[in-house]
Amino acid sequence: MKLNETRESAHLRSRVTDLSVVPNLVSYNALLACITPLASQNVEFSEEDGIFYGKVLGIRSLISYEGENAKELLDDFHGAVDDYLESCKELGKEPEVAFKGSFNIRLSPDLHKKIFIYTAAHHMTINKYIEKTLEDSPAAQVVI
Repeated sequence: MKLNETRESAHLRSRVTDLSVVPNLVSYNALLACITPLASQNVEFSEEDGIFYGKVLGIRSLISYEGENAKELLDDFHGAVDDYLESCKELGKEPEVAFKGSFNIRLSPDLHKKIFIYTAAHHMTINKYIEKTLEDSPAAQVVI
């Protein structure tokens, strides 16, 4: 266990190091989707239509897929991504990138001020501090 690491974060670091252990998360052409309902609520069930349906995670474009079972859902996910990429190509548009390396976070004003003071005293930017902190987190140990 690393210095200042809690038992819980050490446990997470030891358990989630490979996307293959994240249940029902699939990747295709660098886009991610969740094939069954998890915290993301990415896949839902329509009782009226008797189908499962979902959307690709992490981009603004709506890429949806559906199926009556897991195989159909996965096949339609692949087809929907392929259609999206082909559409982008035909329109001369770059496909969206799900993980560009930037995201917004919301902090309390007090924590924001503390981070500013700390980073200024250590001659680093807030971005560099957050990047370094996250690089040392259990999430950064996931193998993709």
